[in-house]
Amino acid sequence: MFRTVVPIDYPQAAQDSGTGGLVVVRMMVTENGDVESAEVVNGESVLAGTATDAIKEAATQAVKQWKFQPYIKDGKPVRVSTNLPFRFTITDGKCSDGAKQATVTTPFEHPVTATEKAMQTHICKKVAAVYPRMAELARVSGDVVMAATIGKDGMIQNLHVLSSASPLLNQSALDAVKQWRYHPYVIEGKPVEVATTITVAFR
Repeated sequence: MFRTVVPIDYPQAAQDSGTGGLVVVRMMVTENGDVESAEVVNGESVLAGTATDAIKEAATQAVKQWKFQPYIKDGKPVRVSTNLPFRFTITDGKCSDGAKQATVTTPFEHPVTATEKAMQTHICKKVAAVYPRMAELARVSGDVVMAATIGKDGMIQNLHVLSSASPLLNQSALDAVKQWRYHPYVIEGKPVEVATTITVAFR
């Protein structure tokens, strides 16, 4: 899909003010795969901080230099409009020995896969799940297994149940794990997103 991708810099002004969040950029791609135009269509409501304009400018200016494979329809290259999300995050330092790290996650990046056992050594904050009263009364016990995506900042970004001993246990497990924090998973000196599984046991 991509021929050329120019990295997006995290503006220093945005880092200094702690501005981060999700930015969605709408771009028009020509028949040749060039980006003709790029504009932020969503960002005001999801960015937190004062340097939102700097982040929007950084995203759009980088995207305008991207090059795509032509989109083919009925055997011919055509112009196409598409929206791409970019996540700007800054770690708070609590899980990285006090060092804050600013990262930009782009839509062409795919999470690396890591086993639950491997990720257990990266946990820096673990919140215990509360045993639901209804589950206790029903004498329900067992495991809730969830699929999770852990962001470059060590925060849980996506979480859903894969299997469960009982639906009565699911919400408590989800509520607890959403609060977990991880040390950033680093490959070749750079933090990456991670896809893994998380198991919460109710005994």
